[in-house]
Amino acid sequence: WNLEGYVFHEPVRWKADSFNLVGFCLDPQSPPTFEQFFAGSAAHRHHRIYRLMDGHWTLVANPTGTVMRAGEALWVHCRGSSDYQGPLSVKLPAGRQLVLDEGGQAQVVLANAANDPSAVRIETVGPGGGLPLTYVVRGITTGRMDDLPLDLPADHRIPTLEPGEQTALRLRVRHERMTAPSQGALLRFSHECGAQVWVPVMARRADLSSNP
Repeated sequence: WNLEGYVFHEPVRWKADSFNLVGFCLDPQSPPTFEQFFAGSAAHRHHRIYRLMDGHWTLVANPTGTVMRAGEALWVHCRGSSDYQGPLSVKLPAGRQLVLDEGGQAQVVLANAANDPSAVRIETVGPGGGLPLTYVVRGITTGRMDDLPLDLPADHRIPTLEPGEQTALRLRVRHERMTAPSQGALLRFSHECGAQVWVPVMARRADLSSNP
């Protein structure tokens, strides 16, 4: 069953002290085990998780040795309140997507919520690269500290984050390279354990006519 539509960044909103019917974005080729995915959350470490097997909801009895599946819905119990999203946390400044207007930039906060160190991989997905994005770093220019925009490659890696560590990714768009009034792309953030987060990015260029 192939589901088509728009991609939005929609965090899980857990209902406390209850079972939640949820699914998670995972690498279909090398997904994590249940233990790897939920180890960083006290609210889910008890592993009261049920998956559908042969038409029956069945308890995941061996979370350490059982692999999760991309595109699968599960009944997951949440003990107390929780905002846990998985080993990789991606927080946007607002809304369910990034919108980069002319002259503006957006900051994405990435955090390693797992118990093990991990690098974060960022892939840009879209026709022809989708969007001419840059990431901003602080550097020395003409004897002073300044913001330096660097082209975001189609496949970019952020240095290893320790457990609980977070970093900020500041993004801009090179509007002079845009070829349409409105362009978009998808950013896929990947944790080494196999967890993924998809974020849509949109940008507009006002000086290009929207008429064919």
